[in-house]
Amino acid sequence: MKKFVSVLLLLSILLSIFSYVGANADEGSQLNGWEKIEEIGNLETSEIKKWNASSGDLAGNKVVFSNMTYGVENMRSITLYNKGIASNGNDFSVYPQQADLVTHNGERVIWVDYPAAGNQIAIYIPRIVFDEKYTKDSDYRLRFKAKREKKEAIGNDNLFFYIRTLDEAGANVYQTKGAAIEPSDDYIQYDIVINKESIADNAAGFTGLFHAGGTDAFRNLYIKDIELYVKKDDTPYVVYDMPEFRPEKGMHPRVYFNKNDIKRIKENATHPENKPAYDLLLKEVNTNESGIMVKNDTDNLNERSLGIIQSKAFYYAVWGDENRGKEAIAALKNFLNTCNYRKSEYNTQGFTVFTVGAVYDWCYPLLSEEDKEFFQDMGVKVCSSMEILYPPLYGCTVKGHSAEAQLQRDQLAFAFAVSDEREDIYRNIAGRYFEEFKETREFLYKAHSLPYGSSYTTYRFQWDMLSTYMLKAVGLPDYYGPEQEKALYWLLYARRPDGSVLREGDNQMNNKGTGIYETTGTRAFWLAGNYWKNPYLKGEALRRSKGGVVPVTASGNQSLTAVEFLTFNDPSVGYDTVRTMPLSMYYPAPKGGMIARTGWNEGFDSPAVVADMKINEWWFQGHQQLDAGSFQIYYKGALATDTGYYQAGRDGARYHENEGNTVYGTEHFHNYQRRTIAHNCITVYDPNEPSQNYNGHVNDGGQLYHGQEVEQGNIWNFYKNEDTFHVGKVLGHEIGEDLIQPDYTYLKGDIAKAYGEKVPAYERSFMFLNLKNSDVPAAMIVFDRVVSKDKSFEKKWLLHGLHKPEVNGSRTIFTDTRDGYNGKLTVDTLLPKSDNLKINVIGGEGQEYLVNGVNYWAQTLKDGSNEGGGYRIEVSPASEKEQDYFLNVLQVSDANSSKEVLAPAMIESATHIGAKIADRVVMFGKEKERTNKEVSFAVSGDGNFKFTVADLTEGTWQVKKDGSEFIKIVATTDGGVGSFESTKGEFSLTYLGNYGEKVFTSTPLYSDGINIKVNSKYLYSDVEPTIINSRTMVPLRAIFEALNATVTWDDLTATATGISEDGSTTVKITRDSSTAYVNGKSVNLDSPATIVNGRFLVPVRFISESLGAFVEWDSYSKTVYITKSGDTGFENGVSVIKAVQSGDNGAGAVIDNSIDGDLSTFWAAQGIGEETAWGIYELSEETSLSQVAIAFNRGNERKYTFSIAVSSDGVNYEEVLTDAVSSGETAEYEYFKIPVSKNAKYVKYIGKGSNANAWSNVFEIVFIK
Repeated sequence: MKKFVSVLLLLSILLSIFSYVGANADEGSQLNGWEKIEEIGNLETSEIKKWNASSGDLAGNKVVFSNMTYGVENMRSITLYNKGIASNGNDFSVYPQQADLVTHNGERVIWVDYPAAGNQIAIYIPRIVFDEKYTKDSDYRLRFKAKREKKEAIGNDNLFFYIRTLDEAGANVYQTKGAAIEPSDDYIQYDIVINKESIADNAAGFTGLFHAGGTDAFRNLYIKDIELYVKKDDTPYVVYDMPEFRPEKGMHPRVYFNKNDIKRIKENATHPENKPAYDLLLKEVNTNESGIMVKNDTDNLNERSLGIIQSKAFYYAVWGDENRGKEAIAALKNFLNTCNYRKSEYNTQGFTVFTVGAVYDWCYPLLSEEDKEFFQDMGVKVCSSMEILYPPLYGCTVKGHSAEAQLQRDQLAFAFAVSDEREDIYRNIAGRYFEEFKETREFLYKAHSLPYGSSYTTYRFQWDMLSTYMLKAVGLPDYYGPEQEKALYWLLYARRPDGSVLREGDNQMNNKGTGIYETTGTRAFWLAGNYWKNPYLKGEALRRSKGGVVPVTASGNQSLTAVEFLTFNDPSVGYDTVRTMPLSMYYPAPKGGMIARTGWNEGFDSPAVVADMKINEWWFQGHQQLDAGSFQIYYKGALATDTGYYQAGRDGARYHENEGNTVYGTEHFHNYQRRTIAHNCITVYDPNEPSQNYNGHVNDGGQLYHGQEVEQGNIWNFYKNEDTFHVGKVLGHEIGEDLIQPDYTYLKGDIAKAYGEKVPAYERSFMFLNLKNSDVPAAMIVFDRVVSKDKSFEKKWLLHGLHKPEVNGSRTIFTDTRDGYNGKLTVDTLLPKSDNLKINVIGGEGQEYLVNGVNYWAQTLKDGSNEGGGYRIEVSPASEKEQDYFLNVLQVSDANSSKEVLAPAMIESATHIGAKIADRVVMFGKEKERTNKEVSFAVSGDGNFKFTVADLTEGTWQVKKDGSEFIKIVATTDGGVGSFESTKGEFSLTYLGNYGEKVFTSTPLYSDGINIKVNSKYLYSDVEPTIINSRTMVPLRAIFEALNATVTWDDLTATATGISEDGSTTVKITRDSSTAYVNGKSVNLDSPATIVNGRFLVPVRFISESLGAFVEWDSYSKTVYITKSGDTGFENGVSVIKAVQSGDNGAGAVIDNSIDGDLSTFWAAQGIGEETAWGIYELSEETSLSQVAIAFNRGNERKYTFSIAVSSDGVNYEEVLTDAVSSGETAEYEYFKIPVSKNAKYVKYIGKGSNANAWSNVFEIVFIK
């Protein structure tokens, strides 16, 4: 297989690519089919010219080399400084920047040394200006050899290579993504193809560009054998060998579906679950769409236009309407002829390529030969402009943008569509896809999670699923293997009772409001649930979307489209509740982690505990963080927290300045957010640790940037460099003894490699205990054995929380008492012992993100949950030793409880050390390896205890109690844990041999799966809702308090009385009575109030509607939606009874969010005008409105246009405000006067998009008399 680098290829994948170059038949100085441009690259006759240069206090030279250009006399000069102090404090007199022509190992080479960061450096070689001989309509190929020393530089050890196309004035037209030039002992040959499709129409030439930024530095770069070639003929350029698989020749359709699917699609179109998508499809099919984009010099690609074109083509392929197919072809041709695809970005470019493939395939019988050639050529051109390029050699297929839609859906669909006519296109695209993706995904899916974090996992996984569907359509079902089904299970288990999810990797959870059900990635759950016929996954998607189906919107790249819905939805797959799933789950390598829960109940008051424990066996870079061994705990609040911010505040410098910006690559990002110190881990501080261990960023004493930021290209390079990236190893894991409702969840791992040479040995063990105690529902014991290379290296055991902790001796208490939260975490440090213990508290204003005396602060969002920052404790031994043990017992309880928490006690023996808490005894081995030696310890106290003894050799063990044989237990291969029950005594465990099988039980969890959602928050009730006589019944107090009503109970008459918040409504309801009273008037009940499991259950609809709320029942997700607009908080504000919508974003941004009083939730609707983007609000009274107050999502960045219409009957509307425009300067409320006085019972908001796109995004809307 040939391996080249296409233009714009990130050379961070070149280490794999160039391992094959030497095997090519055309490795010689003259390449077959290529003509060398002789004017470029002759270093033997090259000369160097230097002249003085200065900038402020800096002085040095400008340098050029001859023989580096064609069509222009000189290359652009290189600026080098050798005197003066840079802005970052580096002295260029001490660290001079130099360049020259030198003889190195007997060869004449270019040498550049850039030992200290302080200013950027650019080396522009070679450069060509097009003429009649060498035109922009040719393919070019650049080859050079380079190496640079593996020597410490003062700065980030980075050097990149780019290809930059230039206009006639020499200005930049288009520049490639950076390509890493790696440190190496030997020269690496770089082979880069600049294909003609990638050269812009207004390009007059191009240049190569070696570049290091202002914070980068490198040592002793040597460049030689610089050669530029032009292709001699017009034969298609191919990179990959033909894959073994090819779609069946002549088979159309083949993208997303095939001819055998058409009957099913048509039959399901009118199913109640599919009908909204079918109605939307018909609306798009009947929409006039020319495809002509507005002419300008910016990104003018319109995703809605592409979606409509897809819908028309799909309608022809399924229903056979030729007119719609011809409309799709004509519109797409217009689109491609008028869109500025090079000015766009990879997502929309990819959606364009996918549309080319879809129309080509679905409308194939209608295409002329001229049409086919046009779409083939334009498809390649747009592919060439994408980030992944064409051929798609750029980037990493394990993570990053190249692991998303670009290859898996967009280019692959195009390749499948044209494979009969264009074998070269199929080879170039499908060649890489089939070579890399299957192995990569099969490896990642083994973990039942993905290494992309809470925010990016579903985004990337949706493209995996669309690729899976596409492969199935061409005859390769389940292409990525059966483990794909569980790839989202981590997110199911990471759901917190308050609706958010545990923080993992780079995530935006802190930017969202408290108590809001996180709906990111609904499309991924829906696609996976339907494909794998998994009711938990599809059920999760259904729970996120009121109405029983995932709402479809007008088509777009990030939306679940009507075409996708009709093609992939399986109405036979319904909803099942996760509340019947086991409470703990293990996530194998490459992750190595566990989540343990005590229950699945939702709501702020839920007593469910959620704990995450991780080893992180593999480091995949990207959005993963340096947090091997970390943990989180949630109980009625965020108690043990993950504390960085990502994509919150974005003001201030993005790079190099500590100004609070939180996007990828900022000071907060590199020095705090992704670093070990921001997590519940251990740090080991070596003051002399080389800066490259942290890629030039601050030394936090934590885990290393293994492999720095160098992309590995594909999974094969991670395998090849396993010593670098396989940084941890699970040594034991077990859930038991009940596999569904376990008493304990155990995990142990070796994570020494994550810390590098300074930590020769480090194991962390977790034992999560479900205490099944209402006062202290759970505990976690964390045991660490840490060995440092030098005893002077300071070890710190870190634990983060929101509020300032209370430290009393060896006990620390964290709480979360924000509005609605009521959690407390008590930490007893048993090791180091009290006489060798230091506990420092770090945090508070100005120190929330402190690292080595610098606060790498983060701008937060006003209405976010903002669980980052806060405080941390640093637990350290007072004395210096190479080996230290840490033993911490953590327990959760209610913050407002007056009851004493549990008092743990340490237990130590020759081989083991552990703790007793409540009725549990946990023992950990003192060493890394499991033992087969006798284990002895004593336990005192009253009552029966449950014992778990870890680090036992696999097999059967004899337990003796007080010297007598007591019981035989078995330790498994995976866990190495022995467990038994007993009262107090002296115990000894003796190994009998490697035999026996541990007996586990499975006690099912039962649930009707009924959900109650009040506005945007799920309701907790200690007795689950149930259905009696077709009515949903819910505990009395839960529903009254959720609606802000006061409630009293009369034991004598068994009557509950509820009074609404404003005092206007009184509801009386009596046990077993079919009559209730609302303001004294009797009301008949279909289902009387009753007692179930000691709780008074009442009909939720009757109570809610009596208190002025709007109630809807969603049979698909078994959810009761209760919407109540209370006091608006505005003078003369009118409350809303209910709201209906034209649509939303398919990810939970429903219209109810616009009236929930929460500025962190919003309603999103796509489209222009009342045919596509509208919301209707029914007011609590008919009145004349004077103004409307609206807060827009991203209102400080975009100007939104909208109109307002009113009606008295909900049928006939009159517009009273036309084409109003928001300021674009604030995300707070803006006021818009209504100039026409009309009575309104119903108000229609008509969205007309923004100056950025066709979406309307409303945080809140308030109508004012």
